[in-house]
Parts: sequence; structure tokens; C-alpha cells
Amino acid sequence: MEILIYLFTGISVGALVFALFGKGDGKKKATSQSKEGEVEANITDADSTLKKTLTKAPSIANMVNNQLGLNKMGDKHPYKKFRNFMDKMLMRAGYPNNLNSDDLINACFYCCLLFVFLAVSYASSVKANVLLYLYVSFIAGLLLPLLLLNIAATKRQTAIKKELPYMIDLLTLCIEAGMDFTTAMIRVSPVFVNTPLGDEIGLLVTELKLGKTRVEGLHDLSHRVGIMELSLIVNAIVQADKLGTSLAPTLRIQAEDIRKHRSLMAEEMAMKAPVKMLVPIIIFIFPTTFIVLFAPMVLKLI
Repeated sequence: MEILIYLFTGISVGALVFALFGKGDGKKKATSQSKEGEVEANITDADSTLKKTLTKAPSIANMVNNQLGLNKMGDKHPYKKFRNFMDKMLMRAGYPNNLNSDDLINACFYCCLLFVFLAVSYASSVKANVLLYLYVSFIAGLLLPLLLLNIAATKRQTAIKKELPYMIDLLTLCIEAGMDFTTAMIRVSPVFVNTPLGDEIGLLVTELKLGKTRVEGLHDLSHRVGIMELSLIVNAIVQADKLGTSLAPTLRIQAEDIRKHRSLMAEEMAMKAPVKMLVPIIIFIFPTTFIVLFAPMVLKLI
């Protein structure tokens, strides 16, 4: 019975991880460059496996909203803050599998039910404290989807950070060649096709074509991605646009600053490495060394 519970738990967690991290078939991307060299917008639908499953299952979020009217609450209400937090995390993660906040609430609820059922079954079989297992499993089931979403968002932000200096260099070259900002973004975007940064560039170009100003589009881009390096670049571009100065020198300086910051971060991580190595050394290396040194002496004394 315990083996079946462990096996079912592992399969369930693995399926949830694959659903959030795997490449969903529900996100279809149009060609990044048309015949005229223009970037097309990303096309998403609701055909992913996780989206279909949550759509067919009873929506707990809609039931709660309809019964309690929580959607009508003000922005300071805890439920509203929680939904805004989930929307922000989903935006940072690039809306994996085209999920929204309601889908995430439903995933948390069903994950809690699964964990509680498995924990209670295991506690009953070994005659342990059922209430303790119930509390722990409920919290674990509630936090697991949020934790996986946070990991996905961090992974996507890291990928954007790695590609950002190269994109700024290409954008600088295009602007120095005489292109305007929108044309330069269109020219640069095919280099980053099928990447998080390429998706954000394509969305920015689409918004600019639809009439949004450069300042609004850049601020929306910075808000969607949520990384410090991109925010600094956006502020520098907006400031240069207000003052009427050339964008090329500003972008080149920002690219150099990003590379210096990455170099400093690498040096900081290198300095932290010896401290982090102390734990495995103390746990694995020191005991083995003591056994090799003192075991012969102990055996002779015995």
C-alpha cells in the first residue's frame, strides 16, 4: 500500500512539473518574419493538455467568485491581492500552457485534494498522526504549483538576461546604420526567434504597430519581464527620447553596464563557492578521512 502511494505521488508531481515546464502544444507561434520582414504576433489558444484538463474539471475559482462575489472586492482585499500576485507570476513566466489565474487556483485546489488524500491514506496505513499529515499535505499541495510557477518565471528571466546584451548590441548597430527604433527592433527579432526575449520583442513591435507609443510599449515590456537590467535600459531610452539625444550611444553604454554587472555577479558567486563547499565537505569528506586515519588505530586497540 505504501509503495502504491509513493508511486502515485511521484507520478502526480511529475505530471504537474511537466505541465508547467514542458512545451505545451497550446502555444502556437506564427512565423517570426513575414515576406515584408515584419514581426507577427504570437498566437495562443487553449489546446494544451493541462488547459483542457482544468477546463473540463469543475472550476473552483468560478464557484467561489459567484457565491462570495470576491471578484467585486477592492484591490486591498487579500483575495484580490492573491489573484494579482498570481497574474504577475504568470506574466513573468510567459503564461505557460496559456494558463490564467483561475486555472492556477483550480490547480492549487486539486493538488491540495490529491496531497491530502494520499497523506491521509498513508497516515491511516501506518497509524500515524492523521491531523499533522493533513495540515502538512494541505500546505504542500497549495504551495507546489506556486513554487513551480516561480521556478518557471525565474528560468525565463534568466534566459532573457543572458540574451539581453547581445540584443542591445545588434539594436545599436541597426540604429547607427540609420534605422528608426521600430525598424531596428523588427530587424533584430529574427535572431532571437523561439526564445523568451524574441517573444517579448515581437509583442513590443506588435503593440507599436497598433498605435502604442514607444514610451508606453517599453514600460509595458519592463513590467512584463520584471528584471532590473531591462528596467535600466528602458529608463535610459525614455530619458534619451525626452532629451532628444541619440539612442545608439545610450544603448552601447547600457550594454557595457550589463556586461560589467554580470562580471561582478560571476565574481560574487565565485567568492561564495568556498563557503557553500563547506557543507558537503563536512558531511561527506571529513567522516571518510577520519575513518581512514583512525580506523586502524581503533582496530589495533580492540
